[in-house]
Amino acid sequence: MRKFTLIELLIVVAILGILASILLPSLSKARATAMITVCMSNMKQIGIATQSYIKQNNGFFPTDYNHSRTYTGPKISWDDKLSPYDGRELTEKQILNQDGTLQQSPLYECAETPFRGQNNIIRSYSMSEGKESVRKNNRNNRKLLGVANMSGNWSMHQAKIPHPAEGITLFEYNVSGNTLGRKYNSLRNVDRVNGYTNPESEFWTHKFGFMNFLFSDSSVRYMSLMATFKGVRSPWGSADEYGTMWDLRFD
Repeated sequence: MRKFTLIELLIVVAILGILASILLPSLSKARATAMITVCMSNMKQIGIATQSYIKQNNGFFPTDYNHSRTYTGPKISWDDKLSPYDGRELTEKQILNQDGTLQQSPLYECAETPFRGQNNIIRSYSMSEGKESVRKNNRNNRKLLGVANMSGNWSMHQAKIPHPAEGITLFEYNVSGNTLGRKYNSLRNVDRVNGYTNPESEFWTHKFGFMNFLFSDSSVRYMSLMATFKGVRSPWGSADEYGTMWDLRFD
């Protein structure tokens, strides 16, 4: 039986090294694409559940029961309200008492979240925050043009959104305090997103400046934060949502 010489073995090792250097970047890119796709699938299912909720609630988006820090009663989040439609079928006890009664749901957890295993029930998504009374000429509150407000007493009627295919209703918000069944971090706007300017920030789970977005028509797109502003202004320098994909109020 012929034995390989040292030179032949070194050649084989070198060839394997070359192949690995060629294949590994492709495999890494394929994995990253797969993680984006899983997250998009999650958001699509949340979008379907949201549409079911809207049909059963006279056309209005879900919102939190109460966001007041001083309120001591039950604080029901928008994801709690989707439980009859997202397959979880939470009990009243689970909805009203989130301390240790909820189970982690893969539907609400981004596949690349860096916060897995940190003793919190992960929610990787937030709804776009809005305000009931806003005016075109008031720049101070034009950063609040989303689907629901923080006080929990108002949400958008779907029929009033002028461009459903360009109206952002849900987006990735990967922070450690975004917890399923809790009000905190459940509603956010561009003013909260554009603060994560560090490319190494855990917030950007896929690529710096990029995330998945769910739109009012239930479509999901992976795109840059910059693209959501449609060239009107830079999201990194302004939280003014007027005229952007975050604007669900004005035509």
